[in-house]
Amino acid sequence: MSLLALQGVTLDYGAVRAVDHVRTEVAAGEICALVGPNGSGKSSLLNTISGFVPISDGAIALDGVDVTRARSYELARLGVARTFQLIRLLPGLTVSENVAAGCYAELRRSGLGALARSLLRPGRISPEVAARVDEALERAGVARFADDLVEELPFGTQRRVEVARAIVSRPRLLLFDEPAAGLSEHDLENLEEVIVAEAARGCAVILVDHHLHFVLKVCPRAVVLNFGNVIFDGPSPAAVEDEEVKRAYVGS
Repeated sequence: MSLLALQGVTLDYGAVRAVDHVRTEVAAGEICALVGPNGSGKSSLLNTISGFVPISDGAIALDGVDVTRARSYELARLGVARTFQLIRLLPGLTVSENVAAGCYAELRRSGLGALARSLLRPGRISPEVAARVDEALERAGVARFADDLVEELPFGTQRRVEVARAIVSRPRLLLFDEPAAGLSEHDLENLEEVIVAEAARGCAVILVDHHLHFVLKVCPRAVVLNFGNVIFDGPSPAAVEDEEVKRAYVGS
């Protein structure tokens, strides 16, 4: 059984159809690229999967359970984590505190809600959570910034802090929205290591990014959108040679 199943997922913004009856599945441990031209519906689809935007039609299932109407915080408790195209960190908090916030969803998922609230009070990170945070910071390559305020960091570093916050919760489904933007070649290598390691422990990964060289290197499979429709779903190398994909990117 697939971990994530999209069944005719449709999203309308008024008269504009951003996602048009998308059907696809992603298995546990799979790394899948979600690519397409600007405005093709990639981020909109991630927003529906993560519960930030309710769909207009269709259904979404997580590990066989219907989560079509689940809110974002409910999906986080079920093991869905993500990064954002426009970075969403908590200003006024340090890097460590931002990443520690990512532990809250997993502790709630384990039925330890009261403990989570006490462990994650501002300025009171428990040794257990601190160890988890340190590991995530190290893996994301931002350990040396642990005590810095996030708003004082450069754009690329903030990207990597978001990655750390996403992986610290040990999610079952990880959604990356433009994580390579602003990263150096060294940082891209680090990001690749993170993605591969998450998949190796059984996490399903969906990667949205315009850095096609990076996408083709990291993702064995690609789903290509154009005007909200799936126009290709298969091995990433084949997507580059697909005539419909070529037309979507460069025109006829």
